[in-house]
Amino acid sequence: MKLKKAFGILLVLALAAFWMINSDVTPRAAAFELTQLTVKASSTKNVKVKVKWAKSKKASIYRIYRSKAFKNEPFFGLSNKKLKYKKIKTVGSSTTKCTDSGLKFKRWYVYKVVAYKKSGSSYKKIGTSDFTIYTGPDTVMWDEYLYADGYISPSRIDLTMYYGGQGMNSSGIEIYRKETGGKYEKIKTIKRDKESYCATYQDESVVTGTTYKYKVRSYKKVGGKKRYGQWSDVMTKRAVTQNGSFAATYLDPASGESVDQLLIQVDSNSETGDLKFTSERLYPYDDPDGFNFFKVYYSTDGQATWAAVSYDEPLVLKTKESVVLKLVPQEWIYDSTTGTGYAKDTTYNVPTDGFTLSTSHPIYYNNVISDCELAISADNTGTLGTSIAEEYVH
Repeated sequence: MKLKKAFGILLVLALAAFWMINSDVTPRAAAFELTQLTVKASSTKNVKVKVKWAKSKKASIYRIYRSKAFKNEPFFGLSNKKLKYKKIKTVGSSTTKCTDSGLKFKRWYVYKVVAYKKSGSSYKKIGTSDFTIYTGPDTVMWDEYLYADGYISPSRIDLTMYYGGQGMNSSGIEIYRKETGGKYEKIKTIKRDKESYCATYQDESVVTGTTYKYKVRSYKKVGGKKRYGQWSDVMTKRAVTQNGSFAATYLDPASGESVDQLLIQVDSNSETGDLKFTSERLYPYDDPDGFNFFKVYYSTDGQATWAAVSYDEPLVLKTKESVVLKLVPQEWIYDSTTGTGYAKDTTYNVPTDGFTLSTSHPIYYNNVISDCELAISADNTGTLGTSIAEEYVH
């Protein structure tokens, strides 16, 4: 959890920096820097951007350029030819700001300031700095960790959103939601907290086991009317348990005996999400070196046919479905003469007090990488449980 908190702090600091400069592009040169782009609009026909930069002691003049208007955010690294820069002003060395007007509403622009030093009768370029700005209400983005560890339960889904700091300071956020096959409906309007870069919402109107798609946008009054920013990406979440816990039953138990296979039935209920089991091996906790393991097979047709689990052909367990796992004990044999190894079928002495097996590598629970453990107690029942692996969250 310490690693997760550290990443969270870094994210907030980075977003704070973006918000302060209203931009998402890092200056290319250290000679001087653009420090702020501010959008103001009294109406959709009267949009202005105030450009500010840090003074360079060596500069004699500054030339300010603006790209063409883009409907979508331009990719970093676009050539000047594609950006189609237009010079909007030339100012002297004592000036470090200018205002650009006549811009289109809800468009993306790239501003570039170039510093020049006078050399004889000509001017020599000594530095360039550029930033991107959006001339609509502020962009909104999801917390980057939300796909992995945003809180979910059968009765609640938590959402966290950040203001991107790339447009006009918006008044708040509207949250829209839909179920699979349905239409988006607005479920909440959140007024902006001017002291915070983020907003949170707990959706407690969810139905257990249902998958929802969320999208958000900011809003602001411009010219006396409510105007909206661009839509965020779509966030898909399901109202199920945060970590999966699937009921497991040891079939044909043989506690205290030596067996050549274990049959385990795994059942999913309405509160568990989708399990994508990609691990072809399970390892007993009492063999940390991994020289003994279980090859994993599964059957979904009452044990009539079996298929081996692999990353390319995973076992997928949906809500309210059941599957039978066949675990075949194997021993890894190393041939020192050839320097190679191979797996050989063996037997397993079933402990009388139960057993615990773990996956050889993480699997997927609700499309998030998770650790997985199969635990069977002395009464031959147990769970196949998942938990988000800390190192795979980010």
